[in-house]
Amino acid sequence: MRSHLLGNFLNLLVLLLRVVKEVDECIKLLKNAAKTRRIAAKEVLSALAVIEKAKLDPSRFLETLGGLRSPGRTWMLIFTAKNDLKSGTYFPITAVQRFDATAKRIENGVYLGPLGRLTFEGRFSWKKRILAFIFERMRIKIGPFYPFEIQFGGKDETEPSTKNPFFIWFYIDDEIAVARGKSGGTAFWCRCRQVSSFLMSSKAVYLCRFFKGNVDFLNISKRILNSNVRRSSLPFATLLVLAAELISRSYSLK
Repeated sequence: MRSHLLGNFLNLLVLLLRVVKEVDECIKLLKNAAKTRRIAAKEVLSALAVIEKAKLDPSRFLETLGGLRSPGRTWMLIFTAKNDLKSGTYFPITAVQRFDATAKRIENGVYLGPLGRLTFEGRFSWKKRILAFIFERMRIKIGPFYPFEIQFGGKDETEPSTKNPFFIWFYIDDEIAVARGKSGGTAFWCRCRQVSSFLMSSKAVYLCRFFKGNVDFLNISKRILNSNVRRSSLPFATLLVLAAELISRSYSLK
């Protein structure tokens, strides 16, 4: 009887060690993908699947994600995957999320170098590994002009719940984070510097190339030109629609 129990224990231990090793290898792969963006999408998808299935202990996830004091920590979106991890891609422009564990605040933004930025800010709640959030305001900045802010939601102080957009976090350390959104899409982020440092970075060169050859951007611009938007408002409207559409894609995993 004892030998049978010992055998079962050893088999379980071997299985556990195998899972730990596999998860560790997948984490290393994602970190390499975040640094180089050269790891094949198929390999990234496989690594995300392994980490999801591992169901790691989330007890320290929140403090790792949002830090121990305000304004929290910032994370750059690296890769997004569709439902069931069947396909995915590296996110093409700078999208950054800030999580403040102390104040329970969230900020999500798309940063277009010197062209401008679009950010959403709000509050979040945390339960086990689920972060639910409600956006309260939107800020738009065009070039050197002062940011324009739009409030929404009134004075509603309802605590965010799973009726709202949310993330289920599967892994968070000081370098990367992995989560699945409300609609079933999965993504991973890497820890990054403060958002303001992106505004005058070399990303601007990349963005110019991105805009020049990006069909989506051209289609959006044509849509605006064919609308009733005043020509004087065209730069503002173009940035707003483009950034909103890109944020929508990054959060299609909500």
